[in-house]
Amino acid sequence: MASNPPAPPFTLLGLGLSGGDLRQAAALLLGGPPGDEMAVRGADHRVARLVPASLTDTERLTATALTVRYGEDRFRLRAARAGDLGSLRLVVTQRRAPGPAEVELQVGAAGVNFRDVLTVMGLLPAADRSAGGGDRIGFECTGTVTAVGPGVEHVRVGDTVLAVDLAGGAFGSFTTVRADAVVPVCPPASTPLPRRPSRRRTSPPGTRCGTWRASPRANAY
Repeated sequence: MASNPPAPPFTLLGLGLSGGDLRQAAALLLGGPPGDEMAVRGADHRVARLVPASLTDTERLTATALTVRYGEDRFRLRAARAGDLGSLRLVVTQRRAPGPAEVELQVGAAGVNFRDVLTVMGLLPAADRSAGGGDRIGFECTGTVTAVGPGVEHVRVGDTVLAVDLAGGAFGSFTTVRADAVVPVCPPASTPLPRRPSRRRTSPPGTRCGTWRASPRANAY
């Protein structure tokens, strides 16, 4: 409820088992809590805060800088450890040529979903984790077709498409997915949709009545 505006102010309180904690919590709520997430332990009030943190010496020693070529090399976002959002890293991986009934895309934009958080935190059932490769997050994106495998006819290289694949992999520069998970964002100019006959809609008395004609340039997808 607190995440869906407009919403009244919410405060999450972590309380101990003593009556003193309950009295302290009531006083804080009545006086206006200093944050929306708190822990009360007697006279000790702890408030959640995010502050900038520098890299540790170990992180500086183990960090590796790699150069990637835009539009040529593949990199993706990967979680090194399940249950740790701080372990997310960009890693360089090999592009995979599409096989039969597959399509390779250069990702233009990817959507972030709650399923991605569940995957990184290791909260999905085992079957879902194995199907998605455990840390293969990102399952919806738009992009440009860069290669198609044998048997793919509904999209071509250069088409702008939408892809949804629960196997993940969309948080990166390139991804290869099943062809049936890809649809064009708009029809290619050289292959217009067939024109449909005109139809008339009927409306109850006193309401507007009109006709419509399907256009080959309409957003049919």
